Amino acid sequence: MTNETASPAASSDRFRVEDDENGVIRATVDGGWMTKPVAQAMCADIERAAAKHPGRARLMLDMGAMSKATPGAGMYAMRSIKRLDLSAIALYRANGFMRRFARTVMRLSRFRRFDLFQEESQARTWLGGDTPGEHADR
Repeated sequence: MTNETASPAASSDRFRVEDDENGVIRATVDGGWMTKPVAQAMCADIERAAAKHPGRARLMLDMGAMSKATPGAGMYAMRSIKRLDLSAIALYRANGFMRRFARTVMRLSRFRRFDLFQEESQARTWLGGDTPGEHADR
């Protein structure tokens, strides 16, 4: 996916966070273990990108590499989700365990507008509209 209006909000050698003019924040992680320091840096960058789009920031998160998250990284992300100013979250490329974990985290944090997708294009389409995806609130 190439979005010519996207601008890098932040990046490192392990992750990339970029946002576009419509408030869509795209976060991806390269392979390897997702440790707590990496999760902290990525969450901070997502929070900064969301602050640039108050009331309309939407997160699109690639869960493909997050199956190798340490418990510390998972717990940090779970606590962080509450403080993010996001109107919707679309998660994609998650394996079965991460799909269940993500649903649990979103429900425990009382975040209602989220969904899970196989492909990035599905996630982006859902974020652009009001149609619930296949797994919303299940």
